[in-house]
Amino acid sequence: MSIKLLVSDMDGTLLNEKHKISSRTVRALRCAMAAGIRMVAATGRAWSSASPLLEEAGVSCDAILLNGAEFRRSDGNIIFRESMETGTARAILQMLSEEHADVEINTNIGDFSTNVEFCSQDRPMPEMAWLWDRNPKIQKIFIFSREHADLVRIWDKLERFEGISRTTSLAWNIEVTSDKADKGKMLKRVLRYYAITDKEVAVFGDGANDRGMLEGFDYSCAMGNSPEAVKGYAKKVIGACTEDGVAVEIEHILKRQMGIQNGCL
Repeated sequence: MSIKLLVSDMDGTLLNEKHKISSRTVRALRCAMAAGIRMVAATGRAWSSASPLLEEAGVSCDAILLNGAEFRRSDGNIIFRESMETGTARAILQMLSEEHADVEINTNIGDFSTNVEFCSQDRPMPEMAWLWDRNPKIQKIFIFSREHADLVRIWDKLERFEGISRTTSLAWNIEVTSDKADKGKMLKRVLRYYAITDKEVAVFGDGANDRGMLEGFDYSCAMGNSPEAVKGYAKKVIGACTEDGVAVEIEHILKRQMGIQNGCL
């Protein structure tokens, strides 16, 4: 069956070591889209940090965001959203405050962080009373630290909370969402939205937060730079993000399906 949809993680997958989409990858994506194949970025990032990277490369596509807590069209319009239960989110943020942890929260009223030097596109974290008075819907809590021991302790404390999903994209972070939010689960919804089958999608990823996609679809590709455990989730391992691994695989798909060669545009 032909591939009709490409779904790619961003950091460590679609983006190279300079956090850019390479010219070869841009060319491959444009060739695919010109041939009628859709593209969806699937990232832990919020729209505010994902869309500038896509726009900079001249790539216009829909996006699964916040590890599957949100799906937006290329114009930023929200189609699907999964929020954490408010009481649970409040309790987690209270625990993190007691831990003096740096956090970012992604909500329907904006993105806020305790460290805006690191999360430069966020607003400073407000007083909790101000925040809860506005009845926010929280899609994701992002926890980050240079101290691995702190993250291990927080990871263990999060285990007592029900209705959440814990994952990590890099060694220095923890990402918390509703247990209904997962890249793989959201992708299933997106496929129904597009009227595309599981067999018509190719997925690419490199991290633990890509597990739902890599294990859930037959055409799944882990990057060569992925941890060994992540490589085990996928059906095949391709080149690293520093080697245009996604672009090379898309070129193979285009050549196999349509006889399209490099430099089609």
